[in-house]
Amino acid sequence: MDDMKNRRRHFWINPTFQTRYIARIFALQVLTMAATAVFTLMLAFVLFDERFKVGPGWNQIFAAFVVIAMLVAAGVAWLGVRISHKICGPAFRIAADLKSFREGQPTRPIRLREGDDLGELAEALNQTIEHWQKNGIR
Repeated sequence: MDDMKNRRRHFWINPTFQTRYIARIFALQVLTMAATAVFTLMLAFVLFDERFKVGPGWNQIFAAFVVIAMLVAAGVAWLGVRISHKICGPAFRIAADLKSFREGQPTRPIRLREGDDLGELAEALNQTIEHWQKNGIR
């Protein structure tokens, strides 16, 4: 029963952040659909051409399909790295800075790269650490 009490009721927590990532995923989906449509159209032209006979042409069609699939897979991998980098990089930086603060090392403000996500979290942590230092809390 405790599990039901702790369930998140709202999924739209940070609309700007979530919209940006939904748009990127949607763009990838549209790109994939467009590439598939172009390939299907090319295949249809070949198949409905009365001069086309089953033979070595199928090897070229299969090769084109493999190349397109590899390009889409490479695009998905590249986009996945780019998107996750903007989250994982700042999370790593924040965790490392909090660890050094916990271990009593001199602290500096948490700085993230321009365009990185989690900037609001870093700023909130900077303000919290500054408050603790001013009030002698450790």
